Amino acid sequence: MALTACGGKESPKPAGGGETASKTTQPAAGPASGAVPFISSGLELGKKWTASSQKDVWQGSGKMTDGPGNLPFPIFFHTQEEESPWIEIDLETPTRVASVEVLNRTDCCGERAVPLVVELSPDRKTWREVAKRNENFVDWKAAFSPQETRYVRLRVPRRTNFHLERVVIH
Repeated sequence: MALTACGGKESPKPAGGGETASKTTQPAAGPASGAVPFISSGLELGKKWTASSQKDVWQGSGKMTDGPGNLPFPIFFHTQEEESPWIEIDLETPTRVASVEVLNRTDCCGERAVPLVVELSPDRKTWREVAKRNENFVDWKAAFSPQETRYVRLRVPRRTNFHLERVVIH
């Protein structure tokens, strides 16, 4: 949601991300979906997720795994290379959300998740940008004013592959 496309390793440096607000439209849903493996203790495990596309080697994954075969990293989704790839989490009911923690891919290719936009929506039709990270990161907590939402979307607004190891919603 073949990894030979991953170039050289990066040395990410944690740095602050900004907070912004805007509206965007919903891209068409893709074939990858499953249950979110990591949600805060305030929310139940197993919330549904959908990604904009799915890399062939991850076909049928949809859940937290150790990757294809015996690869030693826990990527829970990997999109194809595309314009503005995203992952969307359905909280199933309106839920108060104040932050999203993201663990980027740690074995390589972390630059693919930059810039990273966090968006919220009550209906999957209108989206509000609540945070944006413009610098490389390993672990990022995007904090924003608490808001009621049903859907949380993480999106990279450029052409790239998109993959993460963990998403935690508070």
